Amino acid sequence: MIGIKLANQTFNAPIAKIMRKYVSDSISDIKLKVINGEYIYACDYIDSEGIKTIIAIQQDMETNGIDSKIYEHDEITTIEFLNNLLTSYKKTEQQIEMEIDDEVL
Repeated sequence: MIGIKLANQTFNAPIAKIMRKYVSDSISDIKLKVINGEYIYACDYIDSEGIKTIIAIQQDMETNGIDSKIYEHDEITTIEFLNNLLTSYKKTEQQIEMEIDDEVL
């Protein structure tokens, strides 16, 4: 699992505004996740769209001066790691497409 948490467990309006762009959770649910130090967004390790969302959330938080941390299996990780994962998934997808194309011909 890959997820993002806020470094500070203080909830405010900019956090709510950012998160509402990405999730349909109620503001009270978002607030509880922040206050309890839970993941404000999480996805499966192989969910490329979810990983892209985590990167976008982290960037929005940073732009608004809100410190957040990205986790991979409960260990802090980096955007660079996530971008490497996405690159790996894209290469695998391209390889599979090439193999399928070769089998068809």
